[in-house]
Amino acid sequence: EKCLEVSTGTIGHYVMFGIMCPGIKPVYEGVKIAGPALTLRVPSLDSTVCHYVMELVRPGDVLVIDRCGDQQHAAVGEMVAFCAKNRGAAAIIIDGVITDVSAIRAMKMPVYARGVSSLATRLLGIEGEINTDVQCGGVIVHPGDIVLGDDDGVVVIPPAIADEVITKAKISEEREVTWRKELASGRLLGDLSGASDIVRNLIANSN
Repeated sequence: EKCLEVSTGTIGHYVMFGIMCPGIKPVYEGVKIAGPALTLRVPSLDSTVCHYVMELVRPGDVLVIDRCGDQQHAAVGEMVAFCAKNRGAAAIIIDGVITDVSAIRAMKMPVYARGVSSLATRLLGIEGEINTDVQCGGVIVHPGDIVLGDDDGVVVIPPAIADEVITKAKISEEREVTWRKELASGRLLGDLSGASDIVRNLIANSN
């Protein structure tokens, strides 16, 4: 609940890691989610674990799926999204493509993906991993990491530093309320942020 009080864009000012690449996008606008990561590694064609994992989903979990580089075969579609929603999952984040995007949008299940495809995976029962360290959007995600998502993207925060990061972000957003009033009254952004002083000092030192 505390994580939902701030935006990923604000958090991005305070972390140098954990920001998923911009290619991981929500399938519809107005999404805001937060929860612990339930991780999956789903290689190539075999999406068996995407079905099996549903019995492990707890309310509020965020399914984070590593597709091991596959950007053609959709491992998440309407039924996976529907079951995840029914089990109380907060979201699905997949480093790959999905299918049935219209149905997923209609059910309002928060899903982040790289794109859509009509080429689906298969239930082969050959390989796959659950609750292991995975890579998603260029970020290493550990089971239980805190995952936040909104229209600006996805951020992954280790639980040990979550309170510190969220507190800093909240203070920043509260400060912005005052800044908006001052900007509306005619003050310049550089004067408020300190950027103007930085530039003036650089000019002065270069003379």
